[in-house]
Amino acid sequence: MQKYEILAPVGNYIEINTILSEIPDAIYVGMKGATSRPARTDFTNEEIKSAIKLCHAKDIGIYVAVNSNILNDSFNSQLDSILELDEAGVDAFIIADYGLISTLSNKLKKAEIHASTLLGVYNIETVRLLKSYGVKRIIFYANLYLDEMIKIISSFPELDYELVAEGGTCFNDIRQCRLPHIVSENEHILTCRSGCILFDDNGLPRKGKMIAEHPCRVAEVIGIYMAAGINSFKIEGRTVPATQRVSHIRDLKNNIKRFENGQPLNSYLHYIARLRRELI
Repeated sequence: MQKYEILAPVGNYIEINTILSEIPDAIYVGMKGATSRPARTDFTNEEIKSAIKLCHAKDIGIYVAVNSNILNDSFNSQLDSILELDEAGVDAFIIADYGLISTLSNKLKKAEIHASTLLGVYNIETVRLLKSYGVKRIIFYANLYLDEMIKIISSFPELDYELVAEGGTCFNDIRQCRLPHIVSENEHILTCRSGCILFDDNGLPRKGKMIAEHPCRVAEVIGIYMAAGINSFKIEGRTVPATQRVSHIRDLKNNIKRFENGQPLNSYLHYIARLRRELI
């Protein structure tokens, strides 16, 4: 039977045991100074090495996000940190920089390379290039439609595929979005999800709403993505307290089991097979 992975976030070392107690299949943490989230949610290399031991003792994988663009001045130091963590036993690095992926393609001894959603994988040719660099997993871009995902999966069925299933799913073009992500009073704030105030022609304030749509919950329809060939489902939220992500881990487990053991998955498999024949 196909194995489906639940990938959970950990935003600080103090909270790691809260997440590990739920026994996700893997967790992901940020590498200090090299992620797209506030520095307070990143782990030092020493914390990551300690986390590796905790995870592997429970047969849980650990992935490290290096999902910022790496500048020339910091490239070599970031590369050294990655290679050090590879030796320590990290299972995968989630990377958003093509130059770094290319450099690591023949240097990693143990860890896999996972292509971050921030790379913006839209098409088959991008996946072909990433595969040539040794990438083992594609984390799908949130804007892709189901049929676009199926075309890519059908072209490269040997790769792993991941999708954000809880939190953080945005239907804006996240690589082009200019609305700021800020840290205020130790909280990570997405401007598009803050309430807006509108003013009428007389300059009087009127009630506004969020610019962004409310995040969707893949968990509720996860069976169709399982049938499409996606085998890893990620919970976003390294900036969110671990206690708030516990219910999401449990919910994902229950929904995956529901589709694995019931008729709905068979129905989806037939639907995906028919759609794949029409697309290819």
